[in-house]
Amino acid sequence: MSAAGGDVDKLTEVLKRLLKEQTPADRVPSKGFEEYEPACTMLVYSFLLWESTPRQAAAGLQRLGESIIDLNDLRVAMPSEVAELTGMRDGLAGERTARLRAVLNDVFRREHLVTLGRLESISKREVRDYLDALEGMPSFVAARVTLLGFGGHAVPIDSRLQKMLTSEGVFESGTSPDDAEPLA
Repeated sequence: MSAAGGDVDKLTEVLKRLLKEQTPADRVPSKGFEEYEPACTMLVYSFLLWESTPRQAAAGLQRLGESIIDLNDLRVAMPSEVAELTGMRDGLAGERTARLRAVLNDVFRREHLVTLGRLESISKREVRDYLDALEGMPSFVAARVTLLGFGGHAVPIDSRLQKMLTSEGVFESGTSPDDAEPLA
């Protein structure tokens, strides 16, 4: 069975196999941001996990938690400072932290605080729409926060997973991660 370019049966088969072969990333690591709102912690961790590994993201979250005063401090920090604080040195560290800053600033503009608390009182579809509309929000992060933070239906796909799923025949060659997520 195919769903607009994505082979649903193949996707199910591959995901079941992956769950047997690998340990999934924690929803949110136990160290790092314990004192912050769970949805905001998930947002920050999901940004660090985007195009990265669970180990790097967890270590980055812990270092951030030890270095910042609060989420507003993270919101106003320069992306280069945040990238250095996380210790993540991959090629996307700058983009990741610049987008995180843009998202946190957009949340602040909308809510007058760095909080996602209002999302608990709206529908899952509205949660995803809100997250997708935030300036700089990658679809992987929006999907992950929707799925794990609010129980919405989403499949977080970054380029690493997209390449693997394409090689397994789930998606056609040339399908981008942003295009793949709604197809899964």
